[in-house]
Amino acid sequence: MTYKLTLTTLLISSSMTPVFAQTVGLSAASIDLGSAFLTGDGSDANQTSLEGTAEFALTPTITLGASLGLYGHSGDTYDNEASIYDATNFTAHALYKATPTTALGIFVATESTDAHSEHINVIGAEFGMRSGKTSFDAYYGMTDLAANANDDYTFGGMALEVGLAQGFTIGASYDAFSPSIGVTLGGVVLEATVTDVAVSAGYDFGNGIGVEAELGRLGITANDGTTNYTATDPEVYVGLNVSYDFGGNGGTFTKTRSFMDLAAFSLDRF
Repeated sequence: MTYKLTLTTLLISSSMTPVFAQTVGLSAASIDLGSAFLTGDGSDANQTSLEGTAEFALTPTITLGASLGLYGHSGDTYDNEASIYDATNFTAHALYKATPTTALGIFVATESTDAHSEHINVIGAEFGMRSGKTSFDAYYGMTDLAANANDDYTFGGMALEVGLAQGFTIGASYDAFSPSIGVTLGGVVLEATVTDVAVSAGYDFGNGIGVEAELGRLGITANDGTTNYTATDPEVYVGLNVSYDFGGNGGTFTKTRSFMDLAAFSLDRF
């Protein structure tokens, strides 16, 4: 997996130049290389990710995009072999630009992982806003992966990043998927939702390259109709990301829409 991440990084970074962009009609591009690890006592779990998105403006209002995501796992505290959660994701986007800085549309994605014998397919809707280093995006997707009681998994979320003075940025994100299973202290089994809430701080070097540190919390919530329940043992993780953004608005409107990126840590623990 490390070799695949390194090779893909070199190929993508060498192609995303202004000359290449003008040749193929590329309007925006982004690359993000990140690593996150759980911080709990006795936890030894790490996810490394490489995501890249390219957007092509067909007309002033219609944009098509393509995203590739590679995700690798390592560590000794997974309930299963860590590498079983390695995944490769391809996402296609079709966007309508309502204004020069906002876009909304649909996406389809397909994902392969050893954790599931067949590809996981996704369809969903998304919205993106970007102006320089300030951005907001939201999405909701439905998979064809059956969960408990044969209900298919759904997932969604939103993320905000705000550019500050002197190149600094701050951000926050919320992502969730369902259904999962929760058990109350009284032993009652409930359908639940797994959540991922994170805050971040970063720095933009002014040439498209940025770095970001992230602190996140994985939890689980459920409701029996009268009472709300939350996890008694949420997982905390720390992440570090390096990114490169290119485009008239400072980067892409959207990004890879991966169920396994969100769910891999959580499926193993909740």
